[in-house]
Amino acid sequence: MDQAAGFILPFLPAVRRSADALRRQAAISAAAAQMLLVEELLAEHDPSAPAQARLLTNLSERLAGADSPAVLLARRLQSQADAQQPSAPAWSTYTNVRFGFSICYPQDIFTPEGESANSDGQRFKGPDGSILIVYGANDSMGDSLDDHLKQAAARLAGKEGKVTYTAKKETWAVASGRNGETVFYVKTTRAASQFKSFELTYKNSQTGIFSQVLPKISACFVSTAPVDVR
Repeated sequence: MDQAAGFILPFLPAVRRSADALRRQAAISAAAAQMLLVEELLAEHDPSAPAQARLLTNLSERLAGADSPAVLLARRLQSQADAQQPSAPAWSTYTNVRFGFSICYPQDIFTPEGESANSDGQRFKGPDGSILIVYGANDSMGDSLDDHLKQAAARLAGKEGKVTYTAKKETWAVASGRNGETVFYVKTTRAASQFKSFELTYKNSQTGIFSQVLPKISACFVSTAPVDVR
């Protein structure tokens, strides 16, 4: 045993150096493999998109370890992608006391022009001639919800335009269409012998903008008085 130990001892420093070199090489290989993983993921996904960046981070954590160089890089890309995302528009609400309704609108698109003199509603001015108008009216003629909607849609369509879409539920009705290069949308509800409506008009070239905000405007247009179905 002593003879064997005496034979091995002179070689121990070299063995340790070799072992250290192998460990360093293994670490380098692991890091290289992780970076290769990142490169492959980047080739398949757009790191500028937050969803893709999060996917990149998740895959890297799963395959390369939570504290690996690949994950650190993926997290940095995710942070950059999140920072580049535009902030959501701020919304405000207009409430009409006389006719009992409220509506929300994006502040970065529409500027309120002040409530009308008779307090029946308000007009909001938008970019490039776009307009949002919200108003109430008393049902002095005994019109139905359909009658009131058709009158508003015909006025917005004019002589040359036309209504291309209508829909009706128990408590509301909508219509939309084109008048030349102008797109229009009108929604009407009836409550307590009163009509509450909003109209949105904008240029056809602005469809990309208003198709994103119109669903929320429509959803938050609510009556604060009991709905009278006729």
